[in-house]
Amino acid sequence: MSIRRGEKSVVTEGLVFYIDAANTKSYVSGSTTTNSLVGNITGSLINDIGFSPENQGTWDFDGMDDRLEINDLVDIPLANSAFNMWVRPDQALGEGRKYQWCFTANGTYPVLGLAYTPPEGDVFQLTNSGSYEILSGINGGNRFRLNTTGSIFQKDWTNVCVTKEVGGTTGNKYNCKIYVNGVNQDLDLIDDTATQDWWLDNQSLTRFNLGGLYRPSSTSNFGDTNISSFSAYNRAISPEEVQQNYNALKGRFGL
Repeated sequence: MSIRRGEKSVVTEGLVFYIDAANTKSYVSGSTTTNSLVGNITGSLINDIGFSPENQGTWDFDGMDDRLEINDLVDIPLANSAFNMWVRPDQALGEGRKYQWCFTANGTYPVLGLAYTPPEGDVFQLTNSGSYEILSGINGGNRFRLNTTGSIFQKDWTNVCVTKEVGGTTGNKYNCKIYVNGVNQDLDLIDDTATQDWWLDNQSLTRFNLGGLYRPSSTSNFGDTNISSFSAYNRAISPEEVQQNYNALKGRFGL
C-alpha cells in the first residue's frame, strides 16, 4: 500500500489512521465528517471548525470550543505508537499551554497528549516557553511532562511527530521522543512524579480529540491552531521514517 503526495510517499507500515484536509477522500469542505485514508475510522468536526484552501487544505480551530473528535483511536495500543501531524499554532505571544491533540477519560484524569506553549508564554504550569510538550498522567502526584527546549516555532507550519516505545523509565525519558521537522529534539523531563508509565495501557481512556483537550465533566483546553494532516501508527516509527514523512509533505508548506 502506498499513500503519495506529489512524487513522495508517506510511511504506511503500521499506519492505522490518516486524515488530510487536502485529500477529498478524507475530507470535503463543508462536511462535518472526516474519513481515514486507511482503515475505516471516521471523525466528527465539532462546533463549526473552519476550513481554508491554504497549503492545499487546512482545518482552522478557533481556540474556544472547536475540536475534531476521533474516539475510536482509543483502541490503538499506546505502548508502541507514533503520532504525526502538520500544525501551525496560532496562539498569541504570552498565552499559556494549548493542546494540539489529546486522549482523555470520561472524568478529569488521566490525560495523555501533545501541547504547545508560545514564546513568552505562561510558564507557571511547568512548561518551557516556546515548546512542544508531552503530558502523561494525572494532576499532581503521578504524571510526567517532556518539553522541547528553546523558544521556537511560533506561528510556523511545523511537522511534529511523537514516538513511544515500551520500557520507559525516568532514566530514558519514558522512551518518548518528539521530532520537529524530522529532527529529534532535546527534551527536558519536567514534573516527573509518575509512579508508572502511563503509555503501557490505555488507562480507561475513552476520548481522543484534535485541536484540544476535551473533558465533558471537567475543564477543557482548546488550541487556537491550524492542522492540515494527522496520522497514527501502531508502532514507534524510526528516525529515518520520521524524516520520510516530513519530506513527503514539506513542499506543501514551502519548506
